Amino acid sequence: MIQSVRHHVRLFLSSLSACCVCLTALASLPVSATVQIETHVGQVQVENQSQSIQQQASREALKQVLVKMSGTTTVSENAGVSAAVRSPGQYLRSYRFDDRKGQLYYIAEFDQQALLSLLRREGLPVWGNRRPETIVWLAVEKDNGQRTIVEENQSNAVSNAIRDTAQSRGIRVSLPLMDLTDNQAIAVYDIWGRFPQALSKASSRYGVDYIIGARLYKNTSAAIPDLPEPDAETLLSEALGEGWSSQNETIQEQTETRVGAQEVEILSLGATTNVQYQVAEQQSQSLADNIMPFSTAEFETMMAEQGEGEYALDWVFIRGNDVKSGSLYGDDKGRLVQLLIDGYASYLADIFSIKPGQSTQNASKVKISVANLDSLENYVMAQRYLASLSVVEHVSLSAQSGSVGTFELSLLGSAQDLVNTMSLENRLQPVRDAFGQPVQGYNFYWNE
Repeated sequence: MIQSVRHHVRLFLSSLSACCVCLTALASLPVSATVQIETHVGQVQVENQSQSIQQQASREALKQVLVKMSGTTTVSENAGVSAAVRSPGQYLRSYRFDDRKGQLYYIAEFDQQALLSLLRREGLPVWGNRRPETIVWLAVEKDNGQRTIVEENQSNAVSNAIRDTAQSRGIRVSLPLMDLTDNQAIAVYDIWGRFPQALSKASSRYGVDYIIGARLYKNTSAAIPDLPEPDAETLLSEALGEGWSSQNETIQEQTETRVGAQEVEILSLGATTNVQYQVAEQQSQSLADNIMPFSTAEFETMMAEQGEGEYALDWVFIRGNDVKSGSLYGDDKGRLVQLLIDGYASYLADIFSIKPGQSTQNASKVKISVANLDSLENYVMAQRYLASLSVVEHVSLSAQSGSVGTFELSLLGSAQDLVNTMSLENRLQPVRDAFGQPVQGYNFYWNE
C-alpha cells in the first residue's frame, strides 16, 4: 500500500519577467500540433452491465468529464458540481459498453453545453477541447543497470499508466516509435540527461512543440545523480527581489492568480502518495510562462522537510523556449508516471484554461483585423473559427474591405487568454513587416 506523503519542495527560482499582452507575445509562443479532444465523453472500466454498476459508472464518467473540461482534479469539491455528479442522468445523452481484449468499459456521452454552463455558473475554470499534442521521452533503468526507452508499441505498467492518465485528463500524448529514424536522432543517453536541445531536435519529426523528457530509476545513494546543492536563502531572496518586486502591481496580481491555481492543483496530486516534489523554473518569456507550482509561503514552509521513496523520476517539460524541470519520488513506478502526466495536464490547463470567476474584471472586447479573406467561404470559416475558441463569448463581423475583415470579439477571459488559445493553431498568423516583426495592433493573416 502506498504510504502517506511528506512533500518536499526545492524551488530553483529564477527572476520572473512579465510582458504586456500584445501581438509580440503571440509571435513568441510555440505553434504546436493540436488535436480536438472529446472532453464530454468519459469511459470507466467496469465488471459487468448490471444496473448498480451502470449507476456508479455514470457518476465516475461524469467526474472524469468535468476534470477534462475544467482542467482541475478538485472540480468535484465544488458544491454545485458535487450535486450534479450525484444525479448524472440530467446530463447524460447516451452510453454504451465496449469490450476491449476481455476488459469491459462503460462509455458515456454528456451534454457539453449544459456542463459548460454549470462550470461557468459555479465560477470554475473552462478548458477548451483544443489541446496541444505532446511526446514523452522516458528512459527507465532496470535493476541490472540497463537503460531502455519506453516505446509506442510497448504495453506494460509504465506505458499503460502514461496512456490511461492522459486519456482520463483529456490530453494527447505519444511515445516515440524508436525506429531507425529515432535511433539515429537520439540515444538513451540524451533522454537520461534530459537535454532540451536533443529532445527538441528528435521531436521535430513528430510535429510537436510540447515535450516531456524523463528518467525513472531506483532511488539509491549510488543511483541518484550528483547535483549541486543550492543556497536556499540566496535563491529565495533573488526571486523575491528581482522576480516579483520589480513588476508592476497589475502583473503581480495576474501572476499570483496563476501561481495559486497551479499550487492547489499540484499539491492535490500527492495527497495520498509517498511522493516528493522538486521543481525548477527556467526561462520565463511571457505571463503565460510564469506558472509556479508553489507559492513563496509554501516554499518556505516545506523547504526543510525530508522524505524518501523507493523510486525517483526526474522530469523536464519543454514548451518552446520555456523549460521546467524537477523530480518525483515514490514507492510505485506506475503511480509516479501517473503523477507526472497528472502534473503535466495541470500545467497545460493552467496555461490554456479560462477562469471566469477570476478574470471577470479582465474580460474585454477587442477588434481584430483579418486579411486573406478572399471569398465568402473564408469569411464564414474565419468567423466560425473565432467563435469556436473557448475564450470567445461572441464574435461579429463589424467591417469589411475587400479581402480584409474586422471582427469584434467579446472575451470570457483576458487578452492573454486569447493569445494563449490562438497559439495552439496557425489558422491566424500575425501580419509582419519587412523585417519579420509583427505590425502594431491586432492584425492577422488567415491561413487556410
